[in-house]
Parts: sequence; C-alpha cells; structure tokens
Amino acid sequence: MFCTLRLALVALCAAGLASQARAGDDFKDLFNGKDLAGWKYIPVKADKTYTVVDGYIKVSGSPAGYFYTDKSYKNYVLKFDWRYKRPANLEDEKKFGGNSGLLVHITGDHKVWPNSLEVQGENRTHGSFISIGNTGLTNAKFDQKTLDKVRNKVGEWNTTEVTINNGNVLVKVNGTLVNSGKFTLVEGPFGFQSEGAELHFKNIKIKVLPDEAPKKDKDAGNVQGKIVIDGKPLATGEIILTGPDGKRVTGAISKDGTYKVTDVPTGKVKVTVNSAGDDKGFKPLFNGKDLKGWKTFLRDDKGDKDTVFLVKNGEIQVSGNPWGYFYTEKSYKNYVIRYSWTYPKDQPEKTTMNSGLLLHIQEPHKVWPKSIEPQGRYMDHGKIFFPGWAKDDPAKKESTFDEAAQKKALKESHVWNTTEATVRADGSISVSINGVPVSTAKTALTSGPIGFQSEGARIHFKDIKIKMLD
Repeated sequence: MFCTLRLALVALCAAGLASQARAGDDFKDLFNGKDLAGWKYIPVKADKTYTVVDGYIKVSGSPAGYFYTDKSYKNYVLKFDWRYKRPANLEDEKKFGGNSGLLVHITGDHKVWPNSLEVQGENRTHGSFISIGNTGLTNAKFDQKTLDKVRNKVGEWNTTEVTINNGNVLVKVNGTLVNSGKFTLVEGPFGFQSEGAELHFKNIKIKVLPDEAPKKDKDAGNVQGKIVIDGKPLATGEIILTGPDGKRVTGAISKDGTYKVTDVPTGKVKVTVNSAGDDKGFKPLFNGKDLKGWKTFLRDDKGDKDTVFLVKNGEIQVSGNPWGYFYTEKSYKNYVIRYSWTYPKDQPEKTTMNSGLLLHIQEPHKVWPKSIEPQGRYMDHGKIFFPGWAKDDPAKKESTFDEAAQKKALKESHVWNTTEATVRADGSISVSINGVPVSTAKTALTSGPIGFQSEGARIHFKDIKIKMLD
C-alpha cells in the first residue's frame, strides 16, 4: 500500500545541504592558453596526446590517460569549455560516441583509471556520474532530457560547471543543472581524460571555496507521531518528509504505527507514507539459503556461478562480472514480482551501477536474451527496455516512463530499495519503485522465466517474492 498525504507541517529543522560557501566572484585561470604549466599527465610520455593549439588543449584520444592538476583541491567551482572534433561523415548526432570525462578528487596511484568520481564527458551522457573505485557515490540525479536540450551540436563549444562542496556535487551544462549527487572522497587533483576521441578544452577556471564543515541549523527539531489507517496502526513501513527545496528526511514506522523523524525541513512539507508492503498472496522465489528453483547463465564459460551469484546473509550477492543472469526454472504468466535491491558502496572501477530484471525470457539463453527489461541501472531504474528485439518488431509497443516520479521514489543507491512489477496475461507491464508507479509497457510476450542480471556492478537482492494473479 502506498499513500501520499499533504500536511501543513511546521517543524524546526537542520539545513539539508552544505551551505553554499561564499568566496570572491573572481575565477582563476588554471590553463594559461600557451602550455601545460601547472598540469601533469598519464602516461608520462604522452606529450603528443596533450598539445596546446590556438589557445586550447587538444586531446588526441590515444593512448588512454588523463592530464591533471599538480595541486590538490577540496571545495571549489570549476568551469571549462569543451568540444569534440566533428567527424566529416557524421549525420546523426545521437550516434556520435565521443568519450572523455572529468576525474574529481583523484586518490591513490595514478593509473588508467585512478580512484575518483568521474563526471562523464561522453557527449551523449555528459554530466552523468561514474564511480571509479570506492567513491561512496549516492543520490545521483542525472537528467538526460535536459542535457539533450541544452548540449550544443558536435563540433561546437559547450561550457560545463562543476561545484564540489563538502561532499555535494552539482553539474551544469551551458548554464543549466543536469546532475547532482553526493560522494565521500574528500579532496585530490582533478583531471580530464583521453579516451578514444579527439576533443578540445579551453577557459579552464577555478574558484576555491572555503573548507567549512556543514553547519547544523540551531533550530533543528524532530517530528514524531503515529500512523493509523482505517482505525488500525500501520504495522512497519517508512515515512518520508519532503521540504520546499526537495530535501527528504525519513523515519521508520514501528509495528505499533509510531515513528520519529529528525532534522525535519522548516515550513510546509509533503508527507509520504510507504508501507512495507502487503505480503498477502505472495510466495518466496528465493529461500534465503541457496539457489534452489533457479538456474544461471554466464557469458564467460570460465566464470564461477557460485562466486558471481553468491548466497550470503539471506541475500543473492551478484559480483557483476562476468556478465550473465540467474533465472527461474519455471515459466510464469500473469503475476506480480516484488524484490529488494541495493548497490553496496564497494564497487568495481568505472561502474555505472547497472543490472536489470528480465521478464518473459525467451530462448536461446545468451547475453542478452529476448525479454522485457525493467532497468536495474540506478540512474534510470524502472525504465523499460527491450533486449533482443528488432527495432521494427511490430509486437513491441512503446513504453512510458515517469522520470520525475522515479527520481522522487528512489532512495540512495547503497540502502535497500523495493521494486515491484505487475505482469499481466495481456502482455501489459507496470513497474513501481518503493510504492511509486514509474513505468508501463505492453508487448506480445506473455510468459517466460524471470531473471536478474550480472552487468558490471555489485548488486544484492533479497525478499524475491511472487503473487499469481487470477
């Protein structure tokens, strides 16, 4: 059960994000337009990879590496202009695959690629985040539609602005916010990648912000109470309070319906009550002990299925490599599947936190089989894809995806989220995240096994349950 209440709730609270530190309005040049004074690069003998031409830094794209500041930075605003060399035969902008990235708070050894947070420089997804190593990345909110509107054509100059402030990161492209998130790396040099495509950088400027720790509002307060529905206490669940600025704070609902929420935003807040879910009619597909009732498929025959799909602590802990999936021995039709998932903080290098739920799997088994995939990748979790389908297949119908609802529904990646897919006999599918509807689709497929992907990221699953529909 999911319900949303709107209340004029006034509470004393703490400031949610680190206060925006004030510094001088002047930015300082990090690139002098003449040479790479103040910069280093990897590989160390890649002087032909990074050259200065007509006041900009030309990156050839080969070999793979990056040029980076010879100083370490903590809190700052970084601005830079960038463009890719436009291929002479490029007709479709969407097919351009130019790749690069900004590496923030580089730590440890310099290598390809170092432990850092990558603000993606790939043209198609510029501004999204990739966690290289252990960065503690959470709450990433990438807006692909906005990027597509504000990014200039391939070959034209763009301006990106990145603000790093006490673990919070904001990304703007051509003056418009496209992404935000949090990470745990404290400081380090930053660098720009050479990764297969020629591109240019200029006007690289920085404004250093004071190293002030986030301050808690002196008027911080708590809210507590009891949730009663139809005269009965709501037994377990979560209450979510969202302030006018979009900041959310949560509290657990106890078995007697009571709750307590701390650091509540000041003013009117939106109150969302999300129950733990009515388990009536659901039966477990995973027994919490082993993979009885499941089969596995791995692309690499040398992969150890017991390592890739490790059952531990009542969870199926998926390593992410090699790629593949675990799937039900039985075929299902007309049902609801519910499961909980989390991406642990310890991730492989350059992960996109990617996985997926495969519905109506068709043979032959391969990476990837024809099926319907409610996306498991964190940034667009719940969006429906169609692996193995021909683009012009008349049996495939267009899906819908409510990106705004999805962003509000998602909890941080390293905590447990719950996804539910209703799969009906007429081929229709609807997906919700933490009780919030986010997507729909309809196809000619109506039955098949159910699977979960191993696709480059560590992800854990538990409480996998199914309810058959009439």
